[in-house]
Amino acid sequence: MDIINLLLLILAGFLGGLLNTVASSGSAVTLPAMIFIGLSPQVANATNRVALLVGFIMATYKYHKAGLVDWKRGMQLAPMIIIGTIVGTLFVGKLNDTQVKQMLAFALLVSISLIILKPNTFKDVNSSLGIKPINLGIIITTFLIGIWGGLIVLDIGTFMLIAFSLQQGMNLQQANVQKAIQMLFVAGVSLIIFQSNSKVDWQAALFLSVGSVAGSYLGTKFTINPALKKWIYRFLLMIIGVEIIKLLFDEIIKIS
Repeated sequence: MDIINLLLLILAGFLGGLLNTVASSGSAVTLPAMIFIGLSPQVANATNRVALLVGFIMATYKYHKAGLVDWKRGMQLAPMIIIGTIVGTLFVGKLNDTQVKQMLAFALLVSISLIILKPNTFKDVNSSLGIKPINLGIIITTFLIGIWGGLIVLDIGTFMLIAFSLQQGMNLQQANVQKAIQMLFVAGVSLIIFQSNSKVDWQAALFLSVGSVAGSYLGTKFTINPALKKWIYRFLLMIIGVEIIKLLFDEIIKIS
């Protein structure tokens, strides 16, 4: 792998770590970058889990130092996210590209509809209301999000932010912190399974992870800052909008 490709991986990891920590969709940068330098989609999907894991370790560490981590709730949600991730990772080869795109398009349309219809839920960064107890609804949702994370991790952060905000009553900063905790389990569990099948390119993972740690560090400083955390909502809305536009553009190109 030449120096240009290695630098590209570091840059992609940095942007991916930044996006993942601030809102979501960092994998929309890292996956295409790895495929561009010659990795197969399957290897890129597996290798991406390394960068996700180290990036969210950095993010969780920074959140913990700031006193923002609710470890009790994180551990309560962990079993369902882990089981879902195992199911999704084991069946990752069962869906073709068209089916994955259709699922992603549907999920994104639902997500942006919820954000537009209930904007105050996501804009409230100083909520004094208590977080709701864990119920059957969030357990099922967390399990389904875990399946998606095992299959293809793209936009899993978006789904977590929306689920934790709507179903648990968290503001976006609280949801972002809980997202970081749950992503440790998603990335770690799926990485173990992928590595058992020898699908991880560790050279690419190393350079991608260097960038991811730096991007995640910057992203956590952004989301912790009281003056800047209100931008999480705007980033989330923008990212989902760009994803939908890209999916529509891909379909137009296919038809033409």
